[in-house]
Amino acid sequence: MSHNADRRRRGMGLLFLGFAAGMLIAGETILSARLRQSPWLTIIYWLACFGAVILAMIVALLDFWIVRRRSRAEQRGLLQETLDNIAHEKKTRETSREIGKPDGDSRP
Repeated sequence: MSHNADRRRRGMGLLFLGFAAGMLIAGETILSARLRQSPWLTIIYWLACFGAVILAMIVALLDFWIVRRRSRAEQRGLLQETLDNIAHEKKTRETSREIGKPDGDSRP
């Protein structure tokens, strides 16, 4: 079950990662001669590439934390539902025994 926020967050992560990969490829091929001419341009360019990678990592960690939190909440909900079902079945069996009805597990 993917929510719109999940899709948006994952799309942003993919965008940052794609941007960093594009910068890496361009910096090593098309722009390599130009980047060698200016040390400041090189530093700024590779810092921007590094920044895109860091942003992709931040988005990935945020997604991980959100998915983990949601999973814990679902597990707690399932556990509570199971415990409620067990308590309800126990109460139903006790009630049926009090009334004198045989329950489904009675054996002669």
